[in-house]
Amino acid sequence: MKNKEKYILVAVIVLIVLNIFSWGLLWHSDSPQKKEVSTPRNEASFSRTGNFLTRKLGFNDLQVQEFQKMQKKHFAQLRKYEQQYKLLRDDYVTLAVSTDFDTHKADSIFYEMGQINSKIQKANWLHFRSIYQLCDEHQKQEFRQLILKLNKRNKRDRRNSSFPSTH
Repeated sequence: MKNKEKYILVAVIVLIVLNIFSWGLLWHSDSPQKKEVSTPRNEASFSRTGNFLTRKLGFNDLQVQEFQKMQKKHFAQLRKYEQQYKLLRDDYVTLAVSTDFDTHKADSIFYEMGQINSKIQKANWLHFRSIYQLCDEHQKQEFRQLILKLNKRNKRDRRNSSFPSTH
């Protein structure tokens, strides 16, 4: 019986730590400051980003038009994923405070949230790839340099974030 009790105690401690971490993420993601600092999902920020890219890459009028169509389609897709994610997060919060918490249901919600995050990452990758394909050879070189520079800055920002580092 001793081993069984130790196993249960360890499992309970792990679940408590995971719950505390999950609540921290939920509270952190809903803070007003964080929403403004992170990439806001509004048209003004999209057009600023788009204007920056089109200027930096030197797009001609035809490329700008195509880029705007791609951008509008991409962000509509991201908004759809974001709405799905928020609904799942609401389901999880409701489940977390209910009197009969169902671990299997919570696992299912977390799995679905992970699937949506995966779709978002893939949509972003495909969007960047489409932008790259829109570029001429000189613009492709500029795009590569720009993306590598942004990635380097994002790595530095992740190292300086409040979350534990994985490296």
